[in-house]
Amino acid sequence: MNSRTSATPVGHAYPRQAAESRLGDLFKGQIEENSPSEVALLQTVAVGEPVLLRHLLQIFDISLLEELESRSVLAIRKEGVEEEVRFVHPLYSEILRNSLPSLQRRRRIRELVDLYREDSCKRSDVALRVALWSIELGESASPTVLMDAAIISFATLDLKRAQHLAEVAWNAAPLAETAAFLGTVLWMTADYRAAEEVLTSAWSTVRDPREMAIVGLARATALEGLEEFYEAEKILSQAIAAQNDGGKEGGEDPSDIDYSGLLKVRRAKFLLHLNRKSEAENLLNSYRDSTDPYIRWEACITLGLLLAHDGRPEEAARTVDSLAPPAFHRYSHILLSHHPIMKDLVQAIALMQSGAIEGALNLLLSAEKSDTYRESPSGRAMLEGVRAEAELLQGDAREATDRLTRVLASRVEQGWPLGRTYLQCCLLQAGALVGDSKAMARARAGIGAGDDSLAYAAGAHAVAEAWAAVADGKIGVGQQLLIEALDKNEGRRETIRLEAAHSLARIGDPKKAARYVQGIPSPEGPLLSARVQYIEALAQSDASALETAGGGFERCGAHLLAGEAHADASRIYTRKGDKRAAARAMRTSTRLLDQCPGVRTPVSISVGSAIQLTARERQIALLAARNMSSAEVAEHLVVSTRTVDNHLQKIFSKLGITSRREIGRALRLGSDDDSAETPTM
Repeated sequence: MNSRTSATPVGHAYPRQAAESRLGDLFKGQIEENSPSEVALLQTVAVGEPVLLRHLLQIFDISLLEELESRSVLAIRKEGVEEEVRFVHPLYSEILRNSLPSLQRRRRIRELVDLYREDSCKRSDVALRVALWSIELGESASPTVLMDAAIISFATLDLKRAQHLAEVAWNAAPLAETAAFLGTVLWMTADYRAAEEVLTSAWSTVRDPREMAIVGLARATALEGLEEFYEAEKILSQAIAAQNDGGKEGGEDPSDIDYSGLLKVRRAKFLLHLNRKSEAENLLNSYRDSTDPYIRWEACITLGLLLAHDGRPEEAARTVDSLAPPAFHRYSHILLSHHPIMKDLVQAIALMQSGAIEGALNLLLSAEKSDTYRESPSGRAMLEGVRAEAELLQGDAREATDRLTRVLASRVEQGWPLGRTYLQCCLLQAGALVGDSKAMARARAGIGAGDDSLAYAAGAHAVAEAWAAVADGKIGVGQQLLIEALDKNEGRRETIRLEAAHSLARIGDPKKAARYVQGIPSPEGPLLSARVQYIEALAQSDASALETAGGGFERCGAHLLAGEAHADASRIYTRKGDKRAAARAMRTSTRLLDQCPGVRTPVSISVGSAIQLTARERQIALLAARNMSSAEVAEHLVVSTRTVDNHLQKIFSKLGITSRREIGRALRLGSDDDSAETPTM
């Protein structure tokens, strides 16, 4: 094959490029044939395409347009009530723009700015063009035009342009609305410190109650990103006091927004952060039926999250069911605290707790594919975390571990501190359930010191650390962590308290877990009810009730919890001598736990062997399955190496194996690494 025939076949790219080049040369020739007046008109259209016909007719004779239209260079089309002028072929405008000298381009832009300036006060899309042209000329457009342009860019998710325009507007006129909007954009890009600096500057100068509300709302949200909850609540309280003292002395707001109500609803969100749950719920209930769509949205989403986390999923679902996000344009100077994706999250949490785990996952996957997923760093982090919770219930701990590792590596939470802590807690628990020490170490390093004032993260962190301790073979440490978390019950969300009690029962102390459950209000929904039933049945050694709880878990799609419940029932039946019931429960447990590959909990590792391991044997088996030496296991458990070796001999005998290499397979912990060093006892 010669070089000539081998150079052109892929998609015939070169012939196409050659054709475009010839067409470009033809257009250049046609342009050069035009008169100076025609060239000037063509340059103006190229720079501002499309250009309104009525504007062109202010500076060019209609005969020029008629001539260029007859030669199929320009076309006039009606868009709405206006007639617009465009090039027939896009190469015309591209060639003209690329060949236009700098001074001539500035002259054409100057003409367009003068032509469109009046329209820019009436149409936001025109304001965007005028603002960008003015900035290119080095001139200052009016702050109103700049802000209209910034809002248009923000609405189309062009955050970089929105930030640039808002910064120019802020430098030109440091108004409250401008500061709030710039703070909003900076918050959306996760630059919370920069947002706080701008808003602090504005806060120090505002005195008008309306302006205090606008800046205070934006500043509180920036402070939330910095986890400064007390300061945020104080700012909102000051703004509320200004509304009460100032009344309407600061002038009427043309949008008729109820700033006092909006400030109070936003403050309720921070009351939740500060563990003042009852106060927050009362405040939110007073605004859930507000006639103001923005206030109703904020109140209902916050209340929906509170109810869902409080074990009232049906009430949470009803709260947001018919809710629609408010129109953006009316509130363009106020940060939307709860993004539209948050409604999906409330509904997903409610579905999960109501026993429809698969439905919750489908809803979350649908939300993840939507355009709104990338608009909210907090929404994305919450979505990924709730999805991980659902996967853990299903027994997909390996999938949750791998995905959360990827998510955190891609910084989907965009630096949102609360979201990052939440995701790291989810990763820590997922990694612990599959014995992934690298994932556990990564999560622990990411969580850091944490903030005990945040009820949600504190509870989730305690549960995750407890399971990590179990994975390390320190079951007693895990139990103590859960007990300490349950003792700190003030303001904690009921669902996380119930999960902590359930975890305490699962790792060996059901009687104490049952005592804690007595202090938790009866939850709604089959999943939460099954948790309570499991704890009480295990504390009373009621095998039949455990099977019932297992059936409830299975109907919800919680395969891991269902498999554990049936395994516990089998153990109790065996102890009571009912071999037939024990075998039946074990078969059910094995079927369910087969859907949870690699999961390692104190109950699940004993399933599959006819002879149950003791609690100490399960601890040692878990650690040995991670290829830890006898000395390392002994150090973890603070026992002698000889004690570990003695237990290993019993484990090998009970499981019918001869080496550490076979433990994982015998206990159904997933695939083993055959290349690892596995000395025989």
